[in-house]
Amino acid sequence: MISDKLKQGYKGLLLAGCLGIGIIPALAQPATELAQYQAKYPKEQIIGLLDKCEVTITQDKKSGVPQIRMKESSVEMILEESASLYTDSKEFFNGKTEIKKLEAYSLIPEQEKFRKVPVSKFVKTTEVDDSYFDDVYCYNFNFPAPGKGGKRCKNTEVEIKDPNYPLWFYFDSSYPVEQAEFSVTFPASVKITYHLFGEDTTRIRFSQSTKGDEITYRWTSTCPKGYDHDRLAPNIRYYVPQIVVQIAESEFKGKTTRHVLTLDDLYKVEYANISKLNLTESPEVKAIADSITAGIQSPREKVRAIYKWVQNNIRYIAIEDGSNGLVPREASLVLSRRYGDCKDKSSLLTSMLRAIKQPASLAWLGTRHLPYKYSEYPTISAGNHMIAVWWNEQNQPVLLDGTTQYLRMEDVPSAIQGKECIISKNEKEYQLYRIPFCAPSVNTVNDTIHLRIENGMLKGSGISVFDGEKKSEIIARFARTEKEKYSTLWEDVFAKPSDKFTITRIETSDLKEIDQPLKIRFEFQIPDYITTGNNSSYLNMNIEKSLNNTELKKDRKMPIEFEMPMKHNLVCILDIPKQLKVTDVPNATTYDSPKFSYTQKYEKQGNRIVMSSTHIYNQLLLKGNDIAEFYKMVNLMKQAYRNTIILEKN
Repeated sequence: MISDKLKQGYKGLLLAGCLGIGIIPALAQPATELAQYQAKYPKEQIIGLLDKCEVTITQDKKSGVPQIRMKESSVEMILEESASLYTDSKEFFNGKTEIKKLEAYSLIPEQEKFRKVPVSKFVKTTEVDDSYFDDVYCYNFNFPAPGKGGKRCKNTEVEIKDPNYPLWFYFDSSYPVEQAEFSVTFPASVKITYHLFGEDTTRIRFSQSTKGDEITYRWTSTCPKGYDHDRLAPNIRYYVPQIVVQIAESEFKGKTTRHVLTLDDLYKVEYANISKLNLTESPEVKAIADSITAGIQSPREKVRAIYKWVQNNIRYIAIEDGSNGLVPREASLVLSRRYGDCKDKSSLLTSMLRAIKQPASLAWLGTRHLPYKYSEYPTISAGNHMIAVWWNEQNQPVLLDGTTQYLRMEDVPSAIQGKECIISKNEKEYQLYRIPFCAPSVNTVNDTIHLRIENGMLKGSGISVFDGEKKSEIIARFARTEKEKYSTLWEDVFAKPSDKFTITRIETSDLKEIDQPLKIRFEFQIPDYITTGNNSSYLNMNIEKSLNNTELKKDRKMPIEFEMPMKHNLVCILDIPKQLKVTDVPNATTYDSPKFSYTQKYEKQGNRIVMSSTHIYNQLLLKGNDIAEFYKMVNLMKQAYRNTIILEKN
């Protein structure tokens, strides 16, 4: 759905959801038009007929400051009887937009024409999702049931008075769009830059025209394409063709003003948001920093103590508050409130570190939801996050992400690994720093499971040891769950082999000891799991099947994204009952690629069978030929998951 597509856009900074201009008329009678598109798109429930955005840039007559007006319209047609799925909708805006028009209506087919039924109620709300710079609000509304053959139409006009903000447009959606068009009209006294992102951008056609003193750039796409996003796909920004446009320079009365053309320009804009932050030391911040670090001699351990304190005592809450979507709040205010967003936590962290005479900086960056690089195209939209930086004894940056709660100071969240960040040093100086990826050995899961057969039922005990971000992820789940529900939680987390898998006992190590690996001990039973016949028993020792439910199309085009580089080791030990003997064990399975690998083998050790496997992800994003290779490995793993050992009576 269009609103879902826009929601996934960079709504914190980009002006997503800004829709407006006139709706195209029906070219045929409703029934004829419906039949035409059903024949063209037999597998689709809904399609886009039009997604069009017109941007007009003018200059204020007194100051010469560029002003932006956006008008966008969209028309969608429902091809199947699923009307209830297409009534809810929402449009997103932020504090930089002034809404001039917001209109939505349904076109309901009635014999030879469409009947227009407008949306009568728009409800303004705020929403928080993956955006860290939250200056976002939305209007929720319901289309009057358009039904099969009906159309959903939206028009919006907004005005933007900040010339540094980029403009964004997607040429595709989760379903085909017949016609997508984006245009920018601007005076010759204004210079703009643009960049196309995503895959298959070659089908985007560009044209330029001039009328008097006005120039128009236009991009169109008439090759409809839909993307069936799934849980393995990265954010749509990685593959959907899209464009970012921003004002680079403007001239007024002989004076040229730079906006955002170079990285230096971007830093100037970003620094303006922190230039007046924490100019004087807060006595309250100084007192708490001194208290936390009292008796600690090592600078690193002092920083660790402050980082832990902020993690545990300042609650992360994303706040929609006008321009504060980009501007951090004063450290003293964050301390008194005991909550804040990424910018606020970073403000407090840097202030506390400076209070104990440790060098600290603020840094802007984009999470992995954004595939863009500052070095490729300097734009505000390349960032949606802020962190603190401590300069260690070797003057190397140590990244402190205050939004994490269960990571050690040395563990960089996978959400920002591989990304570029702009580290502020002073008004004029900054450092562009690429955050390294961690090794798979940093994020580990080590499972050891002991199996036994009692009265025909498979029972067992296990211990799972988590470290790195896998540990943080699991701690977060348990921390939000009552102890009485740990068993149910673990059954959901554990890649269990059967719906009858039941946890009978579970205990965890201290969830507060985030500097130590997390250990989870559990006992379980699986009735009706062992198959018997012809005096033989068949047992599948693959008690954990992490990729068993992963479905991949052989011709998949979308990239694949792993959550993090990681290594998973599993050892499963079966005690063979005295009255039984093993007559057959499966052969070893191996798949080795530089970016991922899997091995599994079985060994008979006395009265035991030991199955061991190792699964490694070395890379976060797979594209091109790597997808076909991963497809092969997944299928090989699924075959290995089906392997059984054969037990016969002595």
